[in-house]
Amino acid sequence: MIEDRGRWRRTVALALLGSVTVVVGFVAVSEVGTPSSSARTGTELVTAADGVVQNTVSGTGNVAAGTDDDVDFATSGTLDRVYVHQGEHVTKGQILATLDPTSARLTLDQATATLTAAQDTLTTAEDPSSASSTTSTSTASETTVNADELAVESDEQTVKSDKLALSETTLRAPATGTIASLDDLLPGQSVTAGSSSNDSTSTDSSSTGSSSTGTSAGSSATSSSFAEIVNTNTLTMTVAISEADIGEIKVGQSATVTMDALSGVELAGHVAAISPTATDSDDVVSYDVTLDLDQTDSQVLPGMSASALVVVDQASGVTVPTDAISGSGSQGTVTLDQDGKRVERQVVVGLRGATRSVIITGVNAGDELVISETLPSLRSTTTATTSGSGSGGILGGSSGLAGALGAAGGAPSSGGPP
Repeated sequence: MIEDRGRWRRTVALALLGSVTVVVGFVAVSEVGTPSSSARTGTELVTAADGVVQNTVSGTGNVAAGTDDDVDFATSGTLDRVYVHQGEHVTKGQILATLDPTSARLTLDQATATLTAAQDTLTTAEDPSSASSTTSTSTASETTVNADELAVESDEQTVKSDKLALSETTLRAPATGTIASLDDLLPGQSVTAGSSSNDSTSTDSSSTGSSSTGTSAGSSATSSSFAEIVNTNTLTMTVAISEADIGEIKVGQSATVTMDALSGVELAGHVAAISPTATDSDDVVSYDVTLDLDQTDSQVLPGMSASALVVVDQASGVTVPTDAISGSGSQGTVTLDQDGKRVERQVVVGLRGATRSVIITGVNAGDELVISETLPSLRSTTTATTSGSGSGGILGGSSGLAGALGAAGGAPSSGGPP
């Protein structure tokens, strides 16, 4: 009896396997059909709408503070007093530091005295009462007057120069901003024109202490800017524009700047300057374009990487997807859908954009247009489907061969042969 039961199970299993094989073969034939490698096309309806079309040129760069000035004394002297500290907000014209004005004031006083004496001498020479009646004396007096006039002019220039030197002992902020760095010089140490330097009498030039600008404390040879002023209330960035696009860039064009590290932050700006000098990097020629940002955001910090889109052309009117237009230039053809009927119409095209274009005449807002699109070939789609059906049909759980065998094994318990 056990032998008969085993024989019966094998017979049922083989019969079911034959059935599954036939089903799988039928599914494959019905899905694949006649293979075709040619592309298929489909259609999509789109609606014309009023809008704005823009053409843009893109570039990348880094955001920088709108104001970043290195500030130095224009004359040499001894540091007298520092009025500000690092991180302090200052306004344009505010006093930052002063040099000892004693020497400059003394020089000015001496020059002023010399000028006064020269003016007195000229006045005496020009006094008619002191002139002689003889011709020779008159000629000599005229020569003396001319010489005295030249002396006065020279002394006036000296006084003007010494006044400037005295004013330069006071260092003022050239712009409003924040003191980003400040030299650590102390009153009594020397400062050279154009840079700050620690007094030569200071020792231990190998000291590891340093100022905010990187000047070694105690070094007699190191020099740097006395102060640096930045203003992050205004921002700027420089982008490299390719030689193919630079001809479209004009000063004043609007731009949109987005931060690589800040999602959703978008700032408006405009083209402020275009470099006339090209940069050649790996045989790629580009030109630097400076953008001034018209907006700020507390999250945006100097040095951040950013991308910019400069609007080089813009137009408004009835717009349609560019793919809906056949032809080039200002002439084109579109296909309208009018109550299910396809009608071709000639149109005049205005500004063509990457995704949408302006239609000047031929289409009204609300009209429905037909766009043809390419669909994948049947071969690539049905091959994957057939392969998946075959695997699932043969190996898939209770609906596959394993399920059929399981059902065959359980048949005797539900009334099959003993």
